[in-house]
Amino acid sequence: MLLTAFLRGQIPRGEAARLTGFAERAGREVVRSLLNEGLLKADSVKGPVRLGLPMHAVGYIFPGLFPEDLTL
Repeated sequence: MLLTAFLRGQIPRGEAARLTGFAERAGREVVRSLLNEGLLKADSVKGPVRLGLPMHAVGYIFPGLFPEDLTL
């Protein structure tokens, strides 16, 4: 789902939940968790979602791009 958000720019929230491959309720929970972690962003609670790049996940998303001890 994150790759789809990256490639398409944004995804309708319901479609994002379906892209997880889980049942509807579990898919919504995955989307909610990704929003809480900042890996997905949305302008409203029912609006489309887009990729987010929170600083705490940069080392995981882009391994080796920044030194591990970099403090911002």
